[in-house]
Amino acid sequence: MILPDRNKYIPLYYQLKEILHDKIEDESWSINMRLPSEKELCEIYKVSRITVRMALKQLEIEGRIRRDQGKGTFIEDKKAKDLILQSLTGTFAFSEEVNFSTTVVEKNIEKANEQIYQTLKLTKRGMVTKLVRIRIVRGAPLYWTKAYIPLEICPELIHQDFEKHSLFEILKNLYALEAVSATRTIETVLASSRATNYLGVAAGTPINLVTSTSYLADGRPLEFSKNYFRSDKVIFEVKIGISP
Repeated sequence: MILPDRNKYIPLYYQLKEILHDKIEDESWSINMRLPSEKELCEIYKVSRITVRMALKQLEIEGRIRRDQGKGTFIEDKKAKDLILQSLTGTFAFSEEVNFSTTVVEKNIEKANEQIYQTLKLTKRGMVTKLVRIRIVRGAPLYWTKAYIPLEICPELIHQDFEKHSLFEILKNLYALEAVSATRTIETVLASSRATNYLGVAAGTPINLVTSTSYLADGRPLEFSKNYFRSDKVIFEVKIGISP
């Protein structure tokens, strides 16, 4: 049996989390099986209760286990959670089969900060339209997004209805502006109090931040956004071509 190694630089709770995760993945532990108690896990893996609790908390955040009050901790069927497969190689759009809606939280015109100014290659005026929206899928918030679009190329954008139409749909139909490429980065961050309100997760919960810059055919930046996804609701997909 594999035990956490105190001589490694990797924290004990993370080692234990990975050990338990592997038991779930290789089906040593089956779906809906009741896990040993915290005390039993301490004895089995020779670690403290705080280490066990931290490991279990991480597995719970990842959707691998669930805690039923008064009954215990059980292996969760992650497939049963209806996770959304989200592509990173296209727009953040959903198929017609997915029931979704958009709530606009903020819509205004403001002066860009230095990061946005440089990313969008703005003129000296440096004004942008800022949109803050929550995307709700199957009745629950999936992600919230902050998007910035140069005011100089879309002067009346703020007056559009972003709850009925997507941003890129409006840009294409109203301004004949179409993004043909984008650069994106993804990282794990801890949910702030703002994310707590928008996504319904506890502060400090790991969520996925996708930062995106979209470009026109001539190379001009069209849109810069930061998109905060619930890590327990989405799986990211990247399609690539492999040369021989």
